[in-house]
Amino acid sequence: MTTTNSSSNGKSSSAIVPWIAIVMSVVISLAGAFWTVANPRDDIKQVEVRLQSQIDRSLPRSVHDEAILRLDRDIVRLSDELLRQRTNTLSRDEMAKFEINNASRMEGQANRLLKLEDELHGSSNIGKAMDRMQEHLLEVDRRLLGIVRDTKQGT
Repeated sequence: MTTTNSSSNGKSSSAIVPWIAIVMSVVISLAGAFWTVANPRDDIKQVEVRLQSQIDRSLPRSVHDEAILRLDRDIVRLSDELLRQRTNTLSRDEMAKFEINNASRMEGQANRLLKLEDELHGSSNIGKAMDRMQEHLLEVDRRLLGIVRDTKQGT
């Protein structure tokens, strides 16, 4: 029995060789494309330059740690201040009572002010003031007349 290079369906092995070559060339081109994308030589230099500029712009570790400590202190201070303000504030009910109390005190003060204005500018006071002014003028006239008489009698 002699063996031949034919498959069971009657095709020869030489027909498979071009397909193997095509598949191998596709695999090699895909591997080359992947290698080019995965290892771009020009981009590596740009990435190195960008990273170096970011490193140059970044803060030293000690400055960063100091800033973090300052932020922590500020947070503690602000939270203490917020807590103090919350304890020193009035509730809505207390505020409403306070406002009612202030309103009644203001009303009382306004009434006292009106009474004082009436006493100061009232019509009865104007009459009294006029009477006092007339009495004062009469007193001045009497004194002047007395002075004039004394001077006439002295001559």
